[in-house]
Amino acid sequence: MRRFALTLLCGLASAALFASVIRAHTAVTYYPWIWKTDKTQLYHFTASYPTGEHRSRWYDAKNQWNGVGQPHTWNPGAEVPDFQWNTCGNYYGHNGIHWGGYDGQYRVLGVVQTCLMSGSDGAFEIYSMNALIDSAEDWYTGTDNAGSSWFFGNNPDAWSVASHEMGHMTGFYIHWDDDAPQDICQDNSDQHTMCKYIYSGTERSRTPEIHDRHTFDAAY
Repeated sequence: MRRFALTLLCGLASAALFASVIRAHTAVTYYPWIWKTDKTQLYHFTASYPTGEHRSRWYDAKNQWNGVGQPHTWNPGAEVPDFQWNTCGNYYGHNGIHWGGYDGQYRVLGVVQTCLMSGSDGAFEIYSMNALIDSAEDWYTGTDNAGSSWFFGNNPDAWSVASHEMGHMTGFYIHWDDDAPQDICQDNSDQHTMCKYIYSGTERSRTPEIHDRHTFDAAY
């Protein structure tokens, strides 16, 4: 059993980075910024992203978050040429799903770059999102459960990671356990999607759990 990390970076539309701030447990703690101008967003696979099951798991992930029933939803858009994942999109809603090396095998599985702009009300809102999935990992890209003979126990689950990163792309900025260990982030059946680790041989993070869902619900 290996524990894999997931992470998130954040920047202004000018690509300047800054740190998150831990606040009281309210929706704004986890969603300091949301999509305001257009709550329906498209994600675009870049040209080098593997086709087939790799892309299908993102479709499954977006269905999980869309199923919460909020006005903010995601849908697949047209493939786009490769562009640098850790920069802001070329236009509002230029949201890329990227494939490439990050830090080698058995470390960080995925990372999301959040870019912000100043909205019409003077407050920051989300401008674009870019997710990078580490190509160095040996991914399980199927849909079987962990107990199935088809689920390879040492492989990270692509669907789980897509659901986690899609959560960040909704604006879920920090993890439940960034500040301190949480009961909902242990290696058991109570583990939530927006915890900072995913365990090999598990598929628990595919479906947002109660605290994931109600925090997303409250944010929008």
